[in-house]
Amino acid sequence: MHKRTISLLLVLALMAALLPNLAFRAAASDGASLSSPIEITFGQTYTKRWTSTTDDFCYNKITLAQDGILEMEFTKPVNARGKQLRLNLVLYDSASNEIINTHCFQEDASARDSYLLREGLRAGTYYLAAAPYYLTAADGTIQTQYTFRFLREDCELEPNGEKDTATPMEPGRVYRGFFGESPDQVDWYRFSLKQGEAVRLSFRNFSYVNQSTTALIYLVHNSTARSLNAYLRENVTSDGTACVDWTAEDGGLYYIRIENYFGEFFSYALSLQPGPAAPAPDGPTPFVDVKQTDYFCEAVLWAVRREPQVTAGVSKTVFAPNAVCTREQVATFLWRAAGCPAPKTRTCPFRDVRKDAYYEAAILWAVETGVTEGVSATKFGVGQPCTRGQVVTFLCRAKGSPRPRTEENPFRDVAAQAYYYQPVLWAVENGVTAGTSRTRFSPNDTCTRGQIVTFLYRVYHKGE
Repeated sequence: MHKRTISLLLVLALMAALLPNLAFRAAASDGASLSSPIEITFGQTYTKRWTSTTDDFCYNKITLAQDGILEMEFTKPVNARGKQLRLNLVLYDSASNEIINTHCFQEDASARDSYLLREGLRAGTYYLAAAPYYLTAADGTIQTQYTFRFLREDCELEPNGEKDTATPMEPGRVYRGFFGESPDQVDWYRFSLKQGEAVRLSFRNFSYVNQSTTALIYLVHNSTARSLNAYLRENVTSDGTACVDWTAEDGGLYYIRIENYFGEFFSYALSLQPGPAAPAPDGPTPFVDVKQTDYFCEAVLWAVRREPQVTAGVSKTVFAPNAVCTREQVATFLWRAAGCPAPKTRTCPFRDVRKDAYYEAAILWAVETGVTEGVSATKFGVGQPCTRGQVVTFLCRAKGSPRPRTEENPFRDVAAQAYYYQPVLWAVENGVTAGTSRTRFSPNDTCTRGQIVTFLYRVYHKGE
């Protein structure tokens, strides 16, 4: 996950605690400082009380004899009046590297009685500092109880927030990963493939806060990152496990990059298995999943052969026409179809748009030309599926927002006050797309790769 240098106070305290010739060391292990941390015994429950005059960190020392999962469970901290307070937790290693920095029991959160935090760690010594967040005199005394446990399972091993510290993966083993409640956290994994080797990646998300938590997942090879989210959504089993198959176009080292998009506390399971061999293309297209009789066949060939290329296949032989497109992918397709115009600014207001990501310039262009906005002032919505209503709106705006010649609306699910009302009428009038039936447009249905390249083909191919 994402590492940051912890506060100067904690660093100095840690350095003092580790000095070999320290002249004085407190005899009591009361957890009041790093020189007298509570030596944790796994399975034992500890009680900590704070008052408004003693709200400092409580320090705990954890020693792991082997690699595995450290599980930390805290009960809800409440004051004498039963008010729920927040608890600040900071976990770091003996080299002063911060691993977790999170607030648990947010004041507006649901009334969970306990907070369970897990982290995959290498063998070694770690310190956990806990303190109430903004304790006032009116709160009086608060207390929490906590227990540490050790689980021997395959998992990500911190630190693995950088490419050069990626956790090595072995086929057939399941790796558990964990994120805390802060954004910009990343886990990296690595594995080697031979040219032509087929593999299946499986991912299952376990969210403790929100079952719809989104992790952004990328396959990285030779400095090229390819988003896997749309393809994982296409193949989900009954237990919630998502899978994607692919064949290595060339041999070498591959990486999986997992980002905590919403900044929520959740865990996941990741595994790699031998996959089915890719079938050979059957027909005039290079893709096994694009047949000459498919409505999107001509559009797909235009998109991959055009200069600049609108999009490529997900591999040399697979286009994935039924995979759902995300907002950044649609913005990128539009930008390329428009000729890849350079944006006027390089300053991006969105925290979820990584600098130098393949879609960065496309999003800057789309926002400054009014094609689309972010889902908020600071988020573009990277990884979120794009709907039919959104796509036709983006297309209409990219073409200068022409008004439809008629206001006659045949669709019962397209209200006159909807933002996509006129773009839908324009798109149908110009043959970009039709409704899903004579009376329904289905504006909230997600758009697939095959549908979007077809829309783009019908709009941009006319002028070429």
